[in-house]
Amino acid sequence: MKTNFSSNPARAQSWIALFIVPLILLVATDQSAFSQDTAECVASEVTFDGTIPLAYRVAKADAQQRVDLYREYPGGCEDSTQGRCRPIGYLIKGDIAAVAKSCGAWSYLQYIGEKKITVGWAEANRFSDLLREGGASEENVKSEEENSTAYRFRLTKGNGIPVCEAYLQRLNRTNFSKPDPFRRVGSPPYCGRPENDSVPGFSVLKREMLTPATVQRLIAKIWNFTHPNLKKPECYVRDVGGPCVETWPIAEIKEELSPVSEKLFAWRYPGGVDIENNRHPEEIVIWQGIGVAGESGLCGVVYGDSPDAGYRQPQLAYVLTKNDADVDQERTKALFQHPVRDYVGTRQDGERFVISDRYRPIGTSTGIFEYRNKVYLDTFFDVWGDLRNARVDLPKIANTLAVIERKGGEAKEICEYEVSGQDYPTHKTWSLSP
Repeated sequence: MKTNFSSNPARAQSWIALFIVPLILLVATDQSAFSQDTAECVASEVTFDGTIPLAYRVAKADAQQRVDLYREYPGGCEDSTQGRCRPIGYLIKGDIAAVAKSCGAWSYLQYIGEKKITVGWAEANRFSDLLREGGASEENVKSEEENSTAYRFRLTKGNGIPVCEAYLQRLNRTNFSKPDPFRRVGSPPYCGRPENDSVPGFSVLKREMLTPATVQRLIAKIWNFTHPNLKKPECYVRDVGGPCVETWPIAEIKEELSPVSEKLFAWRYPGGVDIENNRHPEEIVIWQGIGVAGESGLCGVVYGDSPDAGYRQPQLAYVLTKNDADVDQERTKALFQHPVRDYVGTRQDGERFVISDRYRPIGTSTGIFEYRNKVYLDTFFDVWGDLRNARVDLPKIANTLAVIERKGGEAKEICEYEVSGQDYPTHKTWSLSP
């Protein structure tokens, strides 16, 4: 039977409804299911602090294009530039971003620029995997499973500053339990921060262990500079009419320099380090353990009177004279001495006291790293206070890690982090002898 729809509009509408409405419902059902999945993905919480896995990807726009970034999920924004569809910024070819999640055709990412940080959505297909020459060093990067029991760092000063946000990712990605020739196996972050360039922008500073002969030559000089009130003889055994042969008790130094020892770590940076970023590298050594400290405890190992706190073996930086002959006292003090110089504490009765016959370093666990061709110091503080000599006698400050930039002969603190846990000594300054 042939139906004449033109002569019967009502019948035509009923036939259209019969075939079209189910199709619309089917499409709507599929779209609803897809939208729900996308909505859940968009709503899921992520962070760029390095505590969850991040994928580093590079923008592949050509010279005539840019990759727009949107503050909110921009699904359906192809032909609109209003409201949530208006871009908040853009990336160009070669820009590297950290991707936290991808929902449908869009990725939620963070771009760390030279001066500011932008977080937003961009088209996922406008990026490719980041491939770096030689590959990034992953030996000290923790797996997703290791995240649950790892040390966690929280940025408390420097939010929005590129180097601070990037170093936060690096710290939280670092597996401190993995073997490292420059720190005790499995030791906490205050026993040193391993090198790695898994986060874009960081360069690996090559470290080189000091030879036993160099350690023998320097160890008493290191001690005497650090502890001028407790000087030791710089030569215990001397050939008749000849040079010094041993500079530390023989049995002790042989033990500390054995291949399995974890009581002394001392290294240099071949070619020097441009610590003031003025194109004048300094011959710097980092020294942890015997020679800096008077005790030979293992860094990070819990000791009797503080059941929750591991031993904090000092790790300090020194500048050497030519041919590694001695500590360059003037340059070491200029670069690594605390601005206040003296130790200032409080007695039990509340009276202030000053100790001025010691060398006071800028912090207790000094490290060096390079980010975007600029060198920075990092260090943990202790109960003697921070860089401004504030927060004295606050034990938890020992879990505060600071990043310091040296510029124009001055030390400026850029970032601060708080590391999780109760692993810090509880002594007050009145009970200590630095």
